[in-house]
Amino acid sequence: MLTPKYKTFQEAVESLATSPTGGYRFYSTSSEYVEYSFPEFSKRVQGVSSGLWKQGVRRGDRVVVMVHNQEKAIRSVLACMLMGAIPVPAVAAEGSANLAFQEQLAHILRITGARVVVTDVEGGELFDHLRSAASDEL
Repeated sequence: MLTPKYKTFQEAVESLATSPTGGYRFYSTSSEYVEYSFPEFSKRVQGVSSGLWKQGVRRGDRVVVMVHNQEKAIRSVLACMLMGAIPVPAVAAEGSANLAFQEQLAHILRITGARVVVTDVEGGELFDHLRSAASDEL
């Protein structure tokens, strides 16, 4: 039986944050990519986590993550997990100003009880009262 190296997700993240080698590579649709060392990416995740904390998100709270950009979406989900919040992934559809989209998001918020929405969706200003300061950290 395989014995886990770390007891918690947070231990694993903290360990990787000090690793002098390796990192993450995120590709865009145009085959371009951005790379981060483990410490650099950890700092960015902690920045989002800090923004969520400032918005009142605490352990066990649900956070809707509706982000187009792969790197930003992963950073947001990891930030939630790091602080013990529950990420609720949602499709970042275009045309957030349309009624069907608004109704879909309202339904997601109702059934999950999410405290905030982290989004980069155009038209997200419709949800300013729900959006997180963590979006600024993205």
